[in-house]
Amino acid sequence: MSGAWISQLRRMEPYSYPLTALALGSLLLAGWRIWRPAVSGGAQCEGDACVRSNAAARRWFWAMAVLTVLPVAVNQGAHFFY
Repeated sequence: MSGAWISQLRRMEPYSYPLTALALGSLLLAGWRIWRPAVSGGAQCEGDACVRSNAAARRWFWAMAVLTVLPVAVNQGAHFFY
């Protein structure tokens, strides 16, 4: 097994900016759905079930946000180091 397949990823370069915009838009939508105000008369949870699931969703959101924004930031800032 070799790393020659990585050169095939260059074909995706023209789609880099639309895919980045799609990823950032998805993060914005996810953040809005996690932190939006609660709807009165919405889902009823027993005990702290909603709190636990919401806390887990927030942790996963931040993990995915870092994994999405970090490569974009490196790509945009790389020209400062060359």
